[in-house]
Amino acid sequence: NYLGPNGDPRNPLASPLFGTFDGAPPLLVQVSDIEILLDDSRRLAERAAASGVPVVLDVTAGMPHVWQLLVGRLPEARRSLDVAAAFIRRHANGGPQAP
Repeated sequence: NYLGPNGDPRNPLASPLFGTFDGAPPLLVQVSDIEILLDDSRRLAERAAASGVPVVLDVTAGMPHVWQLLVGRLPEARRSLDVAAAFIRRHANGGPQAP
């Protein structure tokens, strides 16, 4: 449905896996170990790293897709948002690359 009947799934506007990462900023990729996007998240992190982009792949166990929205219900949601906030602060301030 997203692509429509004539859409190309290899178009980088549809999937960043098929785009270029040259010059991209540092990336934090958060994914659950049980969600369907796990393999795509790993491939995205590998492609970006191969282009010289600093990447952190943060895999959390047993969470549903977009668990970060469940702050107040899941402690893992708070942890993931804290990791993301620290990552942004560090990179916005020119600090170290790892979370």
